[in-house]
Amino acid sequence: MKLGVVLASTKTRRAKLSAAQLQVLAALGLEWAEQALSVRSRSGSTHRRTSAGPVTGRRLAAQR
Repeated sequence: MKLGVVLASTKTRRAKLSAAQLQVLAALGLEWAEQALSVRSRSGSTHRRTSAGPVTGRRLAAQR
C-alpha cells in the first residue's frame, strides 16, 4: 500500500481518530491533524461528526 493512500484514508476518517493519534500526526507535520485538534479543543468534543448508522430502506421510507 502506498503512503499517499494511507494518508488519504487516515484524513478521511480523522473524526474517528483519538486525540493522541492526531497529536502524533500533527507532530509529523500534517496540517489537517493540527486543525482537527484545534477544532476539538474549541468545541470540547471528542468527535467532530456523529453518525446514526447507515440509512436503510425502512428508515429512508420513514423520513419521507
